[in-house]
Amino acid sequence: FPPIPPQLRPVAEVASAAERDVSITPRQGYKVQIGRSHQTPLIGRDQELETMYQVLLASEQGTRAHAGHKKVFSPSLDTQHHPQCLLLVGEAGIGKTRLAEELSQEALKRGWAVAWSRVYAQESSVPYRQWTEVLRNALAHGLWQRQEITKQRLVYQPLSTLLPELHDLFPEVVYPSPQSPEQEQLRLWEATLKLLSTISERTPLLLVLDDFHWADASSSELFAYLVRRMHGHSIVMVGTYRDNELPASNPLRPLLTDLQREQVILSIPIQPLSDEQIASLVAHLPGTMVQFIQSKAAGNPFFAEELARTVESAPGTQVGAPDQPNTNGLTDGELTLPDTISAVLELRMSRLSSLCQRLLSNAAVLGGSFTFHVIEQMETGINARADEDTILDLLEEAIQAGVLTEEGTGTRITYQFWHPLLVSHLYDQFSAARRARLHRRAAEVLQRVYEGREEEGAAVITHHLVAGGADPLQVVHYAELAGDRAYNLSAYPEAEGFYRIAVSQLDEHIGLSLSNASQDERTRLAYFLERLGECTRVQGKYEEARHLYERVLEVRSYQRTFATDDEYRFEAQIDALLWREIALTWYDSWDSEQAQACCERGEQVLREAGVKGGSAWAILRFQQGYINWREGNYDSAYGFALEALELFKGLFEQQNFQEGSALRLTGTKRSIAGDPVNLGRAHTLLAAIVATIGKPTEALVYLDTSLALFEQYDRQREIANVSCNIGDIHLRKAEHQEAQASFRRSLHLANRVGDIPLKAVVFCNLGVLAFRSGSLLEAEEWFKKGIILAEQINDQVYVSLFCAYLATVYKDQGKFTESKDSVYRALTIGRAIRNPPCISLSLVALGSLRIAQAVEHTIGHNREQKDSGWLHTGRQDLEVADIHFLLRAKATLERVLVLQEELEAETKIEAQLALVEVILMLGDLETAKDFVTRTLEEANQYELI
Repeated sequence: FPPIPPQLRPVAEVASAAERDVSITPRQGYKVQIGRSHQTPLIGRDQELETMYQVLLASEQGTRAHAGHKKVFSPSLDTQHHPQCLLLVGEAGIGKTRLAEELSQEALKRGWAVAWSRVYAQESSVPYRQWTEVLRNALAHGLWQRQEITKQRLVYQPLSTLLPELHDLFPEVVYPSPQSPEQEQLRLWEATLKLLSTISERTPLLLVLDDFHWADASSSELFAYLVRRMHGHSIVMVGTYRDNELPASNPLRPLLTDLQREQVILSIPIQPLSDEQIASLVAHLPGTMVQFIQSKAAGNPFFAEELARTVESAPGTQVGAPDQPNTNGLTDGELTLPDTISAVLELRMSRLSSLCQRLLSNAAVLGGSFTFHVIEQMETGINARADEDTILDLLEEAIQAGVLTEEGTGTRITYQFWHPLLVSHLYDQFSAARRARLHRRAAEVLQRVYEGREEEGAAVITHHLVAGGADPLQVVHYAELAGDRAYNLSAYPEAEGFYRIAVSQLDEHIGLSLSNASQDERTRLAYFLERLGECTRVQGKYEEARHLYERVLEVRSYQRTFATDDEYRFEAQIDALLWREIALTWYDSWDSEQAQACCERGEQVLREAGVKGGSAWAILRFQQGYINWREGNYDSAYGFALEALELFKGLFEQQNFQEGSALRLTGTKRSIAGDPVNLGRAHTLLAAIVATIGKPTEALVYLDTSLALFEQYDRQREIANVSCNIGDIHLRKAEHQEAQASFRRSLHLANRVGDIPLKAVVFCNLGVLAFRSGSLLEAEEWFKKGIILAEQINDQVYVSLFCAYLATVYKDQGKFTESKDSVYRALTIGRAIRNPPCISLSLVALGSLRIAQAVEHTIGHNREQKDSGWLHTGRQDLEVADIHFLLRAKATLERVLVLQEELEAETKIEAQLALVEVILMLGDLETAKDFVTRTLEEANQYELI
């Protein structure tokens, strides 16, 4: 187990000394039950607990030092950061939750407030599920009072999004300019941070996020936001996390990696116990049973304890030959428990009455937790003889047996299964028909529970309706509510899932032909398809997005009629913008010919409808500017970009765009309404054009203008893109610190919105930055990560470019074989897709490799001559060293420079400098001198030096 991290040691040492001088009075009036009753002593976790306690003490004492309390620390502590978040990592049952319980007990003794939340697999698509439970538990336990939040109603008003029961406490807020979903999200995050900080000012606060691997994307993003801002507050966060159950594509993985790199979280791997420790855990049993448990548990304390309880309560159990258990049976999809665990769970359930077992099995359909009101309605709907007293008796039986726990008071009591594995085990016992029936019953109950506030429960209701095979239109209704709620919370992956359900169910209702659909159903289908296209495109699924937009056009055009000419022109603009969306998917797939054809199709639609000017024309000109820029037609690109910018300016001045009223609009209708963010996009295009032709300072002015607009309207994806571009400009100008900051911001936002192509580009840029800073191994890792992402989205251009960069890194490390393989792949792909930037960059890498091979060959040959006592110097050395390497390098680099018009300024200068090196090594000093002078003048002109 790793020792206490260095950044904690000085704090821990002073904190230990302070224990003798500082007494902490436990906070009165705060009582909470932590952990299960009748637990066995904790075995084999001394080091883990010591590290956890030190983090608790470090936060406690460090905050006191910042607040100017008793001076027991050195002054340097005021600026010393230490992790305030612990991540307990390990497989199911390994003891993560038990360690969090031990830390919670210690925190309570020291006067801390403790709030727990637990999320289950069935709830992983519900936005902010984990934080809703944290805040609700904090309210239930009196950590914050209603009168406190009413003092700052505007600050805390966003919390009513997560806790609808607070809605009556806050006034309706009317902002001068409507709030975008991203702005609403930020206000919600800020309100949550403010609330937790306020609580921590009164009493130190420990937050435990159990089973964090099931957290939805929105909860994960809020977690990262809070963790980065906890310093200086008496807050410690603990998460339990099964890393072996999280797929590689889950965005939580890179998020946690970034937080660890920033040293704001401390990851503690929880290892299996040794056989000796397992023996101590079940030492009260006979020796043969201990051996049996050792072989079955495989170091898992949960399995060991459960087997011990089983053999104790059933002494007649036969102990057969041990086999090796498989403790990794759970996956993110279907949950299939290993036989050993299923047997343990089944034996524990067998201690309950048959009525209690049946009630718990029915409750498993609800997920990991349920309220009495819901389970009562579930049972009375299934069994007419069930009544409130009977159900309470059965629940108490389960609680006494330790199968259920209860939390809360009064009418807000929640029952939780003692372990999620038990939920999976019980659920798996049902036949498909019975599962569907119970899900339908659960949906009916939850619809009554959430009557009048359907959006809050729409995600869970949708889950049960789908699993229960409910009427498609009913599923569509709740899927739309859930999708819009997730979309407005900027939870795009979750929104995609619900819109996909809506499309699938509406398709099922309509059947094979659109003739079966009403006009209203076709309108709803087009809305879902376009929203789904937007969500998939944001995540880099360009081919799927293209097919979705094509289908939108098909649905919209079916048996369409127009009442007026204005309606015809309005619908034509939407159609033209949909053709632009299709063009964009081709453009992002690096097919400029198809992209241009789609733009021309959009223009044709506008001409036929007699549309002159407006957003649709501006967007098409904007897209054509990008196409021409990529093709190297910089003058044409600049002209299109300026025309688009002027059109956008005119629209901005003419129309009064209302952000709030646009929340339910698709991207095409937002543009027609005069979305001002298009101004920023036009400036971004102009920046790309002038940067390519060697005017980075002018590009930075355009990008700063874009960034200001994107930040004004809080468009996270656009901020991520422009931050990456700003970083690239700083990188070209060798302003590495500024480049690093911009790339980190871009990567953070790209992770948040799920933009895989942008992440790949940022990885590449970080690789270039590391390479130019001399960190070759780090550069290699960044480029490899970029290639993996580019392969994941099948972006051959990015694969080629990244391989060319990687080849140069390998070359500088002396790994010539790897460099040759990488540059061969880059050049092969570039020629196959006929992409000039890929070909030119690959040829520059190849020329540099041949120069390095010539140098290496010369050094090796001279070493051999020196060892033999004969050393010749001058051009003869190159001839002996196989001069053909240099001649081939010269020919390769000259081929690059033939592509003058299509070369980016930076690539051109790199090729010329490499060619100077070749000419110099060949001994033509005068030519080399003249060439390097011209090259340096050009580099200075392009602001590269």
